[in-house]
Amino acid sequence: MIDAGLADLASGKSTAESLAVSLAAARLRREGVPLGAIESDAEDRLYDLLCANGAGLAHARYGAYLRQLASFADACPIARVDRK
Repeated sequence: MIDAGLADLASGKSTAESLAVSLAAARLRREGVPLGAIESDAEDRLYDLLCANGAGLAHARYGAYLRQLASFADACPIARVDRK
């Protein structure tokens, strides 16, 4: 999901993945993930997109995106230690 979001951002595509990465941009940058321009108002736009693509599951899918982002960011320091 992170790779897809980064690729979509780089190519200018507005997708659920690019919005999720934009939403977590500050944390991802702190963890050393190189990010260019991010999408504005990502939180609301992500939720609206998820509602449009399956209203009954939007809240659950939104939470799943946030958990995946947090898991990735939590793993970044571990990956840096393992490379040394």
